[in-house]
Amino acid sequence: MTKRTKERGPRRQLERLHRTVDVPQANKLENVRQLAAAVREGIHHPTALLELLDVDHRHFAYYRQAALILGVIDTDDEGLTLSDRGQELLATAEGSADERIVFRRGVLAAPALKPFSAYFEGDDVELAQLAHRLGVLTGLSHSTAMRRAQTLVQWRRYITGPGTPDVGVMAREKCEHGTLVTTSDFSTHALKVAKEEPRLRLVTGAQLVDPLAHHAVGLRLGRYGEIVHGAHDGRAGQLG
Repeated sequence: MTKRTKERGPRRQLERLHRTVDVPQANKLENVRQLAAAVREGIHHPTALLELLDVDHRHFAYYRQAALILGVIDTDDEGLTLSDRGQELLATAEGSADERIVFRRGVLAAPALKPFSAYFEGDDVELAQLAHRLGVLTGLSHSTAMRRAQTLVQWRRYITGPGTPDVGVMAREKCEHGTLVTTSDFSTHALKVAKEEPRLRLVTGAQLVDPLAHHAVGLRLGRYGEIVHGAHDGRAGQLG
């Protein structure tokens, strides 16, 4: 009996390492910010909050869960309250590099996300590996773990901003020049990539306003919204 207990002890600890409720399910960090902003304004009723986020009850629960995991909001006897990190988040511009820094701090400080710290710090981990790790830690089924892993991918993509994988398509297509456009700011990593690649130009939202005002430019949104190359006749070219 003693031997069996020793063998099962580590397994029970592993199973208790994470609860499935601790694994994020909300893909859009933008909505986490909106939830924090609503709480700051004194809006606490779930019905009002889900209407503001334009989501159903199930997805509202996901965003509430995500905000708690990231430490953006707290709970007390009166309901939801804005945390210090939430105040710090709302002091940044939406979509800015400063906002991404706050979200990153929240991710790295979240106990439930500790096993994925290296991934959020830049380690190259395949989706299947993330899903497998989630399954081992929580006991989630493969299909559910894959969906939760997709959420982690979405979070890292938002937090890190455009990076090497996003501009790689330009090299694969052997384009003469590439332009990446964002409505906010580029991450430090993206700026470093662009500095090392003379064919690449990064354009922020502020820099984009005047050119569009002076030129008739037709754009289509690609998978991540970045312009991969321009056609020789001056029209927008293929998008990634």
